[in-house]
Amino acid sequence: MVMARFDAATPWRAAIRELARSAPTNPVLAATAGQALMTMSARALRLAGVRVSGPFGFARVNAFMLTVVLPTARIWLQDESADLSKTMAALNESLDRAERLMDYSRPFCGPFGGSAPSAESVPPAPSDTTNGSGKSPTLSQ
Repeated sequence: MVMARFDAATPWRAAIRELARSAPTNPVLAATAGQALMTMSARALRLAGVRVSGPFGFARVNAFMLTVVLPTARIWLQDESADLSKTMAALNESLDRAERLMDYSRPFCGPFGGSAPSAESVPPAPSDTTNGSGKSPTLSQ
């Protein structure tokens, strides 16, 4: 998913490069870009079956963003090859490094491991979201 995002953003790489250069001196831009990277990182982890909710989930998303997404993005911004081979190599290296870090930290995580609950352990969502009233639930209900 991470590589697919880089592939999709390639037409806008020059603009993203300029935004990345401006971010250190523009706190609003930096916060907005950071939030977009957090959202992308959380989505990628969720698709990989990693729990991203709660304080440990927040830490996992930040760690993934800092150890995988940002280092790969730095390479992607400079990778002018048609097949983005340097970016793919950097992504593979970053993922390997993150996996080694996770393996190393697993004994310290205890019951707070990163796997999401399996589909069998999660009760199915109710199919009727109208609460029997014909109206969708609101915050006050």
